[in-house]
Amino acid sequence: MISVVSDVITFGGSDHTIRLWKYAPETKAAKYLQMFMGHTNSIMAVSWVQKEFRMFSASADATLRLWDIGTGRCVRVRRSVDGSGYLSTSSSTNKLFYACLTMAHSIEIISQSNLSLLYNLQVLHRARKGSRQRVLQT
Repeated sequence: MISVVSDVITFGGSDHTIRLWKYAPETKAAKYLQMFMGHTNSIMAVSWVQKEFRMFSASADATLRLWDIGTGRCVRVRRSVDGSGYLSTSSSTNKLFYACLTMAHSIEIISQSNLSLLYNLQVLHRARKGSRQRVLQT
């Protein structure tokens, strides 16, 4: 997974780490900044909490982590409700919450400030004449 915010490139992958680079368009060069370690499986998504200089990561290890960019430390960890890994995340336009899709097709609505669970949607798949129909349950 790769993410770009301003001039910072974030990469997380199957080696369970997240790496940051700063790109300088004027010199066409990238400077390695930092590595974040703590996940035990592939990184699936990274989002920035820009006002607080923090980063949020989702992993196949079933955890969300909130990172302090300045220190490189993980400041909070949250496990998925259903115990499955995370596939992807998306932030709300007002940056108050994240929607996180788990491998068990659950959508967790998570507070940006403290990673607490705000709401959990269960997305079930039912076969119907050879196709898949999605049913939302709350």
